[in-house]
Amino acid sequence: RRFTHSDGLSGDNIRSLFEDREGSIWVGTRDGLDRFREFAVPAITEKQGLSNSYVGSILRGHDGSIWLGTLNGLDRWKDGEVAVYDKRYGLPDPYVLSLFEDQAGRIWLSTRRGMVYFERGKFVPVRSFPAAGSVVCIVGDGAGGIWVSGQFSLFHLDGRAVVEEIPWTKLGHKDHARILLPDPVRGGLWLGFRQGG
Repeated sequence: RRFTHSDGLSGDNIRSLFEDREGSIWVGTRDGLDRFREFAVPAITEKQGLSNSYVGSILRGHDGSIWLGTLNGLDRWKDGEVAVYDKRYGLPDPYVLSLFEDQAGRIWLSTRRGMVYFERGKFVPVRSFPAAGSVVCIVGDGAGGIWVSGQFSLFHLDGRAVVEEIPWTKLGHKDHARILLPDPVRGGLWLGFRQGG
């Protein structure tokens, strides 16, 4: 079988080939790197029903569905079907930034106009959460608490209410944490900052 740029290859001028231990074939061209595997990777775009092809956040739900934060709302992909949840369901802003699923199965998400969670087919605003600044990351701590990395502070939510706000300057940083990771053994959070550390 012949593969060319018109088939999706990054370029027609092949410079190198390599097979890795997993059986993937890597192809180096003048225009990029391509990877071939035994199984095809399906593309899911607006043609398949997404509200927008720009997918900024992805979450695998406990039920196996894939939740996608797009520029036009929250999309759920399951069993080859796409469901779109937007302002008709109470979404305050179409641009979904970050996603998280809590222990109760609620999907938490941030938008440019605040934080909401999706429960029983509608979005519920988290009124105690400030709308200023963007949310970068949302995680759970295993004890039912939710931690949110915002542009200016780290927030701790217990249930639906903010119980603690820690400015990044209090932690000795002028930048914000891009990654949060709960430590299940020792407790607490690991924080990875935008400018290092």
